[in-house]
Amino acid sequence: MADYGGGAMITSPNGFDDEKRQSNGGRPNAPIIRNAGERVISVRRLFEEVDAKRARTLISGSSVRYLVFVIIYVIALQYQKNAEPSFALKQSMKGLFADNSFRHPTTGVQMAYKDIRTIEDLWAWLELRFKPSYYDLFWADGNPKEDVFKSSLLGRNRVTNGFRWTQRRSVMNECLTTTKYNTFFSYCYPELKGSKESKTTFGPYYAPDKYVYQDYDTGSQDDGFVIHFPFDLLDTERKLRELKADRWIRVDEGMAWTRIDFATYNPSSNLFAQVEFTIKVDQSGMLVPTMEVSTMRSEVYMNSVRDYVQIVLELLVMIGILMYIIGDLKDALVNRSHGTWAEYFGKFWNIIDLFQIILFIIDFIIWMMVITDPVRRDITVELGPTGDEGQRFMLQDKLVYKETSLSLAGVRSLLRSYYACQAITLMITLLRLLKYMTVNPLLGSLVETFVIMKVQILQFILVVALSNTAFAYMGYILFGDAVEAFHTFDLAYFTIFGMLLGDGLGYSTLAEANPIGAPIFYLPFVLFYSLILLQLVVAIIVEAYQVQQAHRTRRVGLAHQVAYGLMRWIPSLRRYAEDQFRYTNPAATYQIREWLHEWYEKELQGKPDAQDEYDQAELREKLRDKNVKDEDISFIFQRYGYCTRTRDAPPPEPEVNDMVRELFKQIKVLSDAHAVAQRKLDTILAGQNM
Repeated sequence: MADYGGGAMITSPNGFDDEKRQSNGGRPNAPIIRNAGERVISVRRLFEEVDAKRARTLISGSSVRYLVFVIIYVIALQYQKNAEPSFALKQSMKGLFADNSFRHPTTGVQMAYKDIRTIEDLWAWLELRFKPSYYDLFWADGNPKEDVFKSSLLGRNRVTNGFRWTQRRSVMNECLTTTKYNTFFSYCYPELKGSKESKTTFGPYYAPDKYVYQDYDTGSQDDGFVIHFPFDLLDTERKLRELKADRWIRVDEGMAWTRIDFATYNPSSNLFAQVEFTIKVDQSGMLVPTMEVSTMRSEVYMNSVRDYVQIVLELLVMIGILMYIIGDLKDALVNRSHGTWAEYFGKFWNIIDLFQIILFIIDFIIWMMVITDPVRRDITVELGPTGDEGQRFMLQDKLVYKETSLSLAGVRSLLRSYYACQAITLMITLLRLLKYMTVNPLLGSLVETFVIMKVQILQFILVVALSNTAFAYMGYILFGDAVEAFHTFDLAYFTIFGMLLGDGLGYSTLAEANPIGAPIFYLPFVLFYSLILLQLVVAIIVEAYQVQQAHRTRRVGLAHQVAYGLMRWIPSLRRYAEDQFRYTNPAATYQIREWLHEWYEKELQGKPDAQDEYDQAELREKLRDKNVKDEDISFIFQRYGYCTRTRDAPPPEPEVNDMVRELFKQIKVLSDAHAVAQRKLDTILAGQNM
């Protein structure tokens, strides 16, 4: 392999070209005599170097713009999310209703909302925890609160329209059962899916049609058997006693789930919040409680400095996305004129760009749906009546949405979809930021390694996904009835991921659940992942890194690039540069690439054995038709000295005596062969004469 001196510099006097021609008899096109010990430059490596510098120059300009765009985009998302007040509101509601414990009136056990398992537990939580926290009518000193604060949770979150208690039922006996045992137990309760839902009225024996299924215009999530509780403690207590006496919630009559929900408004943070307590009934008859708090800004944009900043940021992001789309479209059309669409989209970063543009468009559409959502527009304020003395009954104030209680279920689904898409977009945006790390060869080594191994990594991901599926099904079959982490396939699949990363179940837990199945599952899992897959990914990374190192250009420090970039922009700073950078009129990287591009494509690209080493005179002759000057050639050798090396001495020509001796040996061999052939011929002729 040729040894190119890293940074070796030479200076050549003017007129070297004429001296070379004189040594060739004054003929410009005569073969040039190549002298040993001269510095020669590898044109192949020189072109790769200037091509890489050109690519880094193009990227460096756009990298700053893209970095500014990413910063603005992230800040705009932060303003949209408004996570801090939403998180505080959710935590306060969970602490008030779910985390605070109470003593069960029958068992005497201290329990919280999450510990509800039976209908009796649910009624105990309603009476001992929910109702006192919801109707907090007195200050800490025992004095009654003002009416406006009586309906305000924690003093700052006013209830909009009481609370609702909803339940849905499944159609009983619509199950596939074993006929043999129907006489033993003739009741079954199917899961609540589609046509399995029961909308039949029910009630106590004295009023069998007391409770009627209700449909709302707000969406199917609010439909069901609904009981409204205005913000009135006495009325609520009366209704709860009535519902309990009527056995309104009964596991034995097909109740699939029940939900208590209410909405609040916090003017300090301009947030609506919907608090939902959902209790599902599983197939065993046990209650499974969950709690969810959803928030929504009262207005997307308000007359505040914060919202004006958000609007400006969003406009800047949209302008950046538009410029980004136009730029990519221009690049695609330019590349299409020199090739095919398949070649253009066959490049990794072009695929990432296309995917990012599609995500940006989807995000914009969903955000427009969020802004124009009718929930905020259709909320109406209904104030309580005014008494004879002019006072208003504030406890009867309420906010109404489509003639019913405020529901944020639709907005919640829309916002979740929006932020899910934004999360994927943000991931792709940050991934694309890695592209600009290739501006510096040292920082770009990792990115280039990743691009090199992209196909192998995709294959590896496919293998991991398939193997995880197999082990997830194994875990589901062996431990699904005993270990919660394996009782559904989706949980089992992500449990396998946790075990792969060392944060999953241990062997002792599996052995306790299934002593026979634990080794059947655990041993193949450990052997396959530890000894095969993990070693395989290490091998892929090492191989890709070695390939990247073999094809890398000269490493340049980031500080070096920044310093000499400033010197190119500000000529007065060039006096601080090293000697090889003080050429007053250097050949630009673009110009050098233009000189070499056609030559490289025709004679060197894909031809590893082609001649690519030339000294200054030879390079000058090669580039004569490009009007290259002597000082340009001299500067190329000086500036790109790390692409040069000392020319090897030619092999010595054989001496005359050696040539004569070799010729004599060949003549002697031919003479001996002739003598042997003559003797054989004489023998044959003698035999014929006899």
